[in-house]
Amino acid sequence: MPPKVNKVEVELKKLTKLDGNKTCADCPEKMPGYADLTNNIFLCTKCAGIHRDFQFKVKGISMSVFNEEDVRALSNEGNVSFNAKYLAHYNTHDPLPNGSDVNKLKEFIKSKYLDKRWHVDSASGRGGGGGGGGANRPDAPKKLPGNMMPRKEEVIPTSVQLAHQIMTRLGDFSAMTEQDDLYANIKALAHTFVNVGDLKAYPAEISDLVVKCFSQLSVQTPILASMLALIHTHEPEFTALVADKLQTRYLQAVAQDEVVVAKLLLRAVTCLSGALTFAVEGNGGLVEILTPLLTGLTQELAQNADNTKALRLSESAQAAAYLLSSTLVWAAPVLQSQGQEAFLQSARSALEQIKTQYVSAYALGGLQAVFSAFSPVDEDEEEEGGAVGANRVLSVGPGVYSAAGETLLSDGSAWDSLWESAVQALAVIDAVQQATAAGTIFEVPAFFNAHWNALIAEGLLPAEAGSPGSSIKLSFGATFAADWAAHSVGLGAKAAHCHPSGACTTAIGSTASSTWLRLRMNIFDASISPDCAHTAALNPLQKYAALTYLEDVFTFFDPVINEDGTKLGSMELLTTHLQAVFKLFPAGAHLEYVLIELLLQIVLQQPVNTALGTSVFRLILELCRAAPQVFPPVVALGANTIFQLLPDLDSGSVLEFGRWFSFHLINTQLAWPAHYWAFWVSEMQEALENGQEHGIPLFLRFVVEKISYAAIPDKVRVSVPPELHSLIPATTPANCILFQAEGGTGVSILSHIPGIAAEARHLRKLIEEKTDPEEVGDWLEEVSPGASEGMEHYSASGEPFCWRGCLLLQVLLHVGAQSSALSAMVGLLDRYSEPLLTHVTAEEHHLDLLAMLAEVYGGPNNASGNGYMYHYLLDEMMRRGQIGVSAAAKVLVDAQSGDWRGNPTVYQCVESLLDRSTDFVRAAVAQRALLGGVLVLDESLDLTPAAQPAEGDMEVTGWVSLLPSATNGEEQVDYDEEMDEEREEGNRKRTRRDPDQANDTTMTGQDEEQSTLWAAEEALKAALRNSRSVYSTVTTSLQAAIVIGGGGSAGESGEMDEGAANSGVGAAVTACSLLRRTLRVFHGTERHLAHQHQVPGAVVVSAAMEKVQAFLQQMSSVAGIDTSRWVAQIAAR
Repeated sequence: MPPKVNKVEVELKKLTKLDGNKTCADCPEKMPGYADLTNNIFLCTKCAGIHRDFQFKVKGISMSVFNEEDVRALSNEGNVSFNAKYLAHYNTHDPLPNGSDVNKLKEFIKSKYLDKRWHVDSASGRGGGGGGGGANRPDAPKKLPGNMMPRKEEVIPTSVQLAHQIMTRLGDFSAMTEQDDLYANIKALAHTFVNVGDLKAYPAEISDLVVKCFSQLSVQTPILASMLALIHTHEPEFTALVADKLQTRYLQAVAQDEVVVAKLLLRAVTCLSGALTFAVEGNGGLVEILTPLLTGLTQELAQNADNTKALRLSESAQAAAYLLSSTLVWAAPVLQSQGQEAFLQSARSALEQIKTQYVSAYALGGLQAVFSAFSPVDEDEEEEGGAVGANRVLSVGPGVYSAAGETLLSDGSAWDSLWESAVQALAVIDAVQQATAAGTIFEVPAFFNAHWNALIAEGLLPAEAGSPGSSIKLSFGATFAADWAAHSVGLGAKAAHCHPSGACTTAIGSTASSTWLRLRMNIFDASISPDCAHTAALNPLQKYAALTYLEDVFTFFDPVINEDGTKLGSMELLTTHLQAVFKLFPAGAHLEYVLIELLLQIVLQQPVNTALGTSVFRLILELCRAAPQVFPPVVALGANTIFQLLPDLDSGSVLEFGRWFSFHLINTQLAWPAHYWAFWVSEMQEALENGQEHGIPLFLRFVVEKISYAAIPDKVRVSVPPELHSLIPATTPANCILFQAEGGTGVSILSHIPGIAAEARHLRKLIEEKTDPEEVGDWLEEVSPGASEGMEHYSASGEPFCWRGCLLLQVLLHVGAQSSALSAMVGLLDRYSEPLLTHVTAEEHHLDLLAMLAEVYGGPNNASGNGYMYHYLLDEMMRRGQIGVSAAAKVLVDAQSGDWRGNPTVYQCVESLLDRSTDFVRAAVAQRALLGGVLVLDESLDLTPAAQPAEGDMEVTGWVSLLPSATNGEEQVDYDEEMDEEREEGNRKRTRRDPDQANDTTMTGQDEEQSTLWAAEEALKAALRNSRSVYSTVTTSLQAAIVIGGGGSAGESGEMDEGAANSGVGAAVTACSLLRRTLRVFHGTERHLAHQHQVPGAVVVSAAMEKVQAFLQQMSSVAGIDTSRWVAQIAAR
């Protein structure tokens, strides 16, 4: 029995066919393909995009999952009912704007929805449509749409609102001229809080605000601590409540692996201890809070005692070391003054070991390294302690070691924020202890904002406990040790990276960039360029503090878009808090270099975080616009420094740097200093003369292609040097061969079918008229272009040639190409997805569609084609299941013919392939987990497709999913159940249904639940089969590319020979980068499944893992490349 139809989908389809909903609610466009669930109306593609800009919740009808509540709301409202209210005063003689002028359309939508210019309650209507102006009484109650209920407004007391404004604006230094101003404000605000009585009237609300500020405002934490210390002398009950909530929030942050939040809360406790308000000793004191971090770190260091050179810490130990070291930078003076020399000495021993032996995740050879694993090391430079490549001093890390302990690089590897914090903590501890030994007092730097010292000196804070005016000190209480044990298991083990605001974005582990373990490399250094000489104005501790402040601000105030489409934060708010950091340092500190260095480090950091990168791109651009005399020269100098490092960078970092630079050029009118262009051209020519297509040539080709597709080619020719004109891609339109009268040339894979051109023209007419997809599907079933022997058995395997699917795809691409907007083409793929998928029933059919896509746009390796469009459409079609990931893998990663060296399109296509493969697995597992039962997933799974059970054959309650079978044969990819990825609501997927069952809605509840379980099972099996196939295909081809590209021979055994050890550029470098990315993505997915759904084992990659492990170990022994962490990464699974 085929799967039953979801009744929600049937009702939704009926709604789209109602007369009022057949036209977009905002323009005359027919057959709208989107629903706005904020206003419960139907929209076309262009209007839907504008509605998203205005933060309305929008879903694609053909690609999203709707629930009963969504459909009920749409049924209660709809376009006719909605427009009757919102266009009540619109002049009917004025036509609705069309999509030809997007700006006018956007202005109309703003007036209609946000300004409510023509709403039935509007007093400013123009009187059209019989409304007569219809001004309402000012006191008339506001009417709501019929499907909307009045929202109960949360009543916030005025005093609490004022407290919120005070605390959030306390650190706004935009108008501050002297530190004395801030000191005076602290005293005045504390006095105000104490005397107005709000702390007694609203203790819960205001204490919540205090804790929230402590957990987000990095720069303001010491300031708030000083103010709270003053309040403590008058209102100890209130501050005790704050301490209790600080403990709760700190333990919650630790349990949820919110490392940055935990760091700021520890800093708050440290500052309160410095103000002699929080206990240092005893239960719940500062030392007891820090002791578990030190204990966990020292225990892991003891386990690595035999390895005297290469120290690699677990994620929990890394988090503990970072929290401890970053806190000690602030806490060492406090602990020393309170007699905690023993604790400081123990911490110093642990941090010294990190300083001398720790190997960063970003070090050469690591899975997250920004430098290529094949970067050559000059023996002379190594002996001299030099960096990778000539004159490239990147950091002061302790060095990179192989698994055997030999030094690979004595310096120059990319290091991280953990090592940096450990080094600075050691420096502060040493300085404090030296001051004590000399009988002097360590002078706390001004940028620590330690105003409590002045308050103590003025007598406003007690100098010690028990003195007049003092009270019992705050602490975390006697239960802290037990509470820590219960919460600390989550530290370093989080499977989802969330924005500090709570907006989840991407998975963590090996597949996402950390929010705290950040890349560190010196981009602006006097030894690199004389232009950077004045950056030495900051000493190491000052630079560390500035970098930490700026990084924390960016972490907490980076604007994000939530899953429901609403925006959180803004660039204005972010820049306001960044300016506060600048105010803490003297004018000659040149913090602009520190900020740009931080942002460029984030750009290069692996793995790439696309959402975070976009924010960085925008922030750099806004900084340049806000201070055109300050930031543009710094950005240009930083870009030029990184440009010189490109030959040694990982291909992923090269392309991400190219993405940023392209974005920057496009948004600055392609302006760039001529002397840098000249230098870059000379470097490219030299690289090509030496046969190096990786690095600099790859970067420039990518950049020129990007800006050419975003700007007029003639303008690009004027803006870039003539030597780069050959990189400008030809303006290649869609080569739709079936429409030769309109420019199509060549021989199509459909040309052997008589009369196919005439049928293509007829189909184009149907598409242009926006014919219903069901009617198009019916026409495709019935069309018969003429007798042609062999037409139904075109493929070599005997599978029927998917000529109907290929015909529909070419027509969709041809019609979509007539519009300048890519969204129009994607909209057609969405709208006619079902008739397209109807004819895709075997892997050969996906290969047919790939061949048609390459016919139209040239394919990734075709120099005369349009690689940008090929990649864009391939990714969109993989998202929708229209092209299977397993079939795409076979086409994209052929080591013999793939251009792995200087072709960014190939790299991007494989990136998309990896992401889509694992997206489907994550979504399928998550969807199956929602249905209950136990997930049993391991290597013994039987992934053979199963027939849908008959009624009563399945016990739903407690049903165990995917029972292991005795054997696990070679998997065969089956495409009977393709999934359609939901783009608007995360990665939840739904399986494709049989259109012939559209009118069967007679399912019982038990039948529907059984059918849903079966469909989820089959979707999960298909996703796992495909992921294993992709992993095996990709890793095998990349291994061969590494060997062949390095001058070696793969041979029958696939083993490397000595020739592979000499590969520093070319195919091996790019293939090596993709191999690292493959391991990150696939094994990171397994980590996610293991944590999120308790799914153990190598379920995603299966037996291919062992072959990869053997190859990586051989790379290490033959090529001298440290791949031990690669091996450990997959062995841990």
